[in-house]
Amino acid sequence: MKATDSKKDVPGLVKAISVYYYLLSIIIIIAAISLLFLDTSLYGLLFYIYLVPIFFFDFILSYLFVLPFAALIAGIFLFFVARGIWKGRNWARISIIIVSALLIIYAMAYVLTAIPGITISVSPIHIINLFIIFYLLFSKRVKEAFS
Repeated sequence: MKATDSKKDVPGLVKAISVYYYLLSIIIIIAAISLLFLDTSLYGLLFYIYLVPIFFFDFILSYLFVLPFAALIAGIFLFFVARGIWKGRNWARISIIIVSALLIIYAMAYVLTAIPGITISVSPIHIINLFIIFYLLFSKRVKEAFS
């Protein structure tokens, strides 16, 4: 018996979730790389037109420098998580549940803080992430595939 014969099949919706996270990771990696190139021109712009006080300038430069690298690390992490869930790894399932929950919390917090007086609205991203959480937590087929 081959080692692959004993492995249970990963449900199709789990593979679709994996594709969703592959795409998300690629978008984040592209955005991070573009931020790296944007930052070099933005540094000069901030310095030459004095948009910020000098003492605050170092803080902004460090923030603009760290953000693309943090996004790049997150994108690479999500790529490996997508690969893990495609292969039926339980650590990837748990990671996607946590990331989906954090994305929902972040989106709600952003809406509440970005525009004063606005109420929380449900977007398609909220629905997708809620579906991912509930499907990965409560589906019997998923529990069997990842056990």
